[in-house]
Amino acid sequence: MTHESIFSVNSDSDCMREKMLQQVPECLWSRHNTDIGLVKSAQPVKVELRPGTKPPWKNQYPLKEEAIQGIGPQIEGLLRADVLGITLNPQSNTPLLPVKKPDETYRMVHDLRAVNEVVADFPADVPDPHTLLAQIPPEAAYFTVLDLCGAFFSVPLSVESRGLFGFTYNGQFYEYKRLPQGFKHSPHIFNKVLKDDLAGIDQVLNSTVVQYVDDIIICSSTKEICHEDSIKLLQILAERGHKASQKKLQYCQEKVVYLGQTITQGHRSISDSHLEAIRKAPKPRTVREMMTFLGIAGYSSAWVEDYASLTGPLRGMIKDTGTAQLHCNLTWTQGGLLAFETIKQRLQEAPALALPDYSKNFLLYVSTSVGGRYACAVLCQPTGTGMSPQPVSYYSTAYSEVELGLPLCYRVLVGVYLMYDKASSVTMGYPVTILTHHSLRNLLNYGKYTLTMPRLRDYYRLLEQEDVTLVRCTTINPAENLPTPEDGEPHDCVQEAEKYSRLRSDLQAFPLHEPDLEYWTDGSCYRIGDKLCAGYAVVKFQGNGFVVEVAEVIPQPASAQLAELVGLTEACLLAEDKRVTIYTDSAYAHNVCHLFGAVWKNRGFKKTDGSPIQHCAQIMKLLHAMMRPKEIAIAKCAAHKSDISRVTQGNKAADEAAKAVIGADKMGRVLLVSHEVDLEDNITLRDVILMQEAASAIDKQLWLDRGATQDSTGLWRNHEGLMVAPPDLLGLMIHEAHGPAHVARGEVRRKITKEYGFWAPYLLEQIDYVIGRCIICLKHNVRRGVMVPPGHIPTPKGPMRELVVDFVDMIRPVGGKRYMLVVVDRFSRWPEACPTKRKDAQSVAKFLCREVISRWGLPDRISSDNGKEFVDKTVRLILQKLGIKQRLGAIYHPQSQGICEKMNGVLKNRIV
Repeated sequence: MTHESIFSVNSDSDCMREKMLQQVPECLWSRHNTDIGLVKSAQPVKVELRPGTKPPWKNQYPLKEEAIQGIGPQIEGLLRADVLGITLNPQSNTPLLPVKKPDETYRMVHDLRAVNEVVADFPADVPDPHTLLAQIPPEAAYFTVLDLCGAFFSVPLSVESRGLFGFTYNGQFYEYKRLPQGFKHSPHIFNKVLKDDLAGIDQVLNSTVVQYVDDIIICSSTKEICHEDSIKLLQILAERGHKASQKKLQYCQEKVVYLGQTITQGHRSISDSHLEAIRKAPKPRTVREMMTFLGIAGYSSAWVEDYASLTGPLRGMIKDTGTAQLHCNLTWTQGGLLAFETIKQRLQEAPALALPDYSKNFLLYVSTSVGGRYACAVLCQPTGTGMSPQPVSYYSTAYSEVELGLPLCYRVLVGVYLMYDKASSVTMGYPVTILTHHSLRNLLNYGKYTLTMPRLRDYYRLLEQEDVTLVRCTTINPAENLPTPEDGEPHDCVQEAEKYSRLRSDLQAFPLHEPDLEYWTDGSCYRIGDKLCAGYAVVKFQGNGFVVEVAEVIPQPASAQLAELVGLTEACLLAEDKRVTIYTDSAYAHNVCHLFGAVWKNRGFKKTDGSPIQHCAQIMKLLHAMMRPKEIAIAKCAAHKSDISRVTQGNKAADEAAKAVIGADKMGRVLLVSHEVDLEDNITLRDVILMQEAASAIDKQLWLDRGATQDSTGLWRNHEGLMVAPPDLLGLMIHEAHGPAHVARGEVRRKITKEYGFWAPYLLEQIDYVIGRCIICLKHNVRRGVMVPPGHIPTPKGPMRELVVDFVDMIRPVGGKRYMLVVVDRFSRWPEACPTKRKDAQSVAKFLCREVISRWGLPDRISSDNGKEFVDKTVRLILQKLGIKQRLGAIYHPQSQGICEKMNGVLKNRIV
């Protein structure tokens, strides 16, 4: 562009600005920092406290005379503007903190942290700046940026809320009459006020208007349209009581700065002032300073690929020092210094990002970085010129400790889910093609790696999105500069995941065929005095019996689980360079070897909170010892069996050896001493036959009806070979089995059938009869409540006489509405439904009054569950005034509203 053309452009801009100033009312422009407007449409704001709290009172701390005099003119100006008022009856007091500005003047800052702690919360409605800028159309070439002055001060406070924001200056008490700065709800309250004032502005203007709290940008395709629409908007703002800064006005320009970003046609980049602040940022010394730097740099993270991994060392330094120790000095590491300088350099070199064009498809490239510890992605759109897609935004995040335990292919699946969730704020339901080097559908459909049901549900929901297309990338993925071999080379994701979940490729869960060695391991733990004593044993079969290979007491702190792990470790070491089968009855130790060990190893043996797992050191030793044998199988065997198989006898020998090494076998004999009659020692087989013969004819007929037979010796047995217990013997056996330990019915039955070898008709009923009259059990056991038979709700006399109401959570909001309110008529099964933003009583009342009752008349009764949205006083009062009975179902019993629950499922499936 020549000097003449530049001069011409500047002349046109100045000319347009002069014309604008002539047509816009002078009252719009703020003449000084206390020239405050008053929004005419704003209703006085009433501030409510949280229940059980009261207005705070904190004395003003001493200030320098220079600071006191420095904020004097500002306080006087706010008094003249009716923002402040003098009070003689203060309700609250919080301190002032004057801040010295670069020009040596002071700015009044009111410390309202104590007030913010006691004020009740309500949902904030302030959009994300990066999401907001996606509304700027790519064809917009000219822009106007407005900055409203004293925005919060232009919204009035209610009379009863003014005393909450009091302070002391020069011995005089003051209070705010307008919304104060520093109050936590001020931004979203004013955001809503201005949003309501600008409602319908798109129908008046030919430009796109984007608003964030008190900052407004007008985006137009031509300079003339930008000029005309800017004047219209400025006139509307002046008419409605707003004030704007003429000094900060950027009028009809091709390049503007808005929300810290430089906006041009089709592109956005980091503003020069923001880059300068990052470039001059000194090396943080404390935790607070580091958090401040990360906050400033993080605002522009969308320009830096793999930003999360760059900040990892810095966040690690904060974690090592302690996030709560804001004033503690940081300990800098070499990695932290490199990360600090790299972030500053990468931000200075950041490219311009494209503004999203919703007439084109989105491309989301997803991968992992830093050894699979971070997920990273880049959202692109095709240029239409045959060149590479142009980036719209970069995303990255660190995997959690749980996610780091997943195989790499599954981590990419998690990354796709996380990155799509981040990018959806820009894509907003428009078509997205997700590209990776992995076959994600095969992982979900055919993978054998264990994922929790909530995770699977989320991942399947991603695949079912209509706007999402998953593609396995065949070219270089822009989300990664140097793809790892597992990412870039062709591979089978299912097979890779299976390899990942196994510590050894030849590790078996079933016994080997003709192994060199067979070991049985067990651990035992008993409390002796005030401490636990544990030991382990490893036995093997030799000759005609089992011999103890090793048995030792483990050092403190001891536990049964630790003893099982030590036993397995010793067995692996004994089988070095051998083919071995090791049997264990511990489900915990077996799962460590076959599943959890691989997961924990890849997590770095850490739990979800980052702390080490239990028995970390011993598990590491076990995993290392498992590599010693030439071939290994670790098999699970059942515990406490009484058959004569080799596996059962070997497990029993290991159990006895483990107990013997800690002396538990002697202690067990002492514990078994009892005054109860030992039936096995006092009743012979002949006694049983005589008791059976003494039974009545009715009893014998019942035995025959149940399939029992009498052998040649006169002994009655059932079809399973168990002896039939006559009534005289059955009571004694139940008392014996119930024993001094007062075991439950299941254990009593097991002893009678498995240990004693007896059976009887109605055995469980007889056991319940005896246990139900045991005095000790009645005193100490929780009795089962009486089961009430299901009731019946009579059918209504006509349609719309009785209604059932319920909410359905659709999980993913559409148009800001997440829930569906469903009403079903019990007579005709006719449903009525509507989407709602919130699950609250107001939504219920509006839908019933405006939609249901207005069209179908007043029902006799409305049924619902006990949700707070239905038991709220608003709903109860409305139903009471209308003469409608309200029936609430049983707590945690959705069957009470079964008609509505079934309809919920039908509607949800149809909508999805």
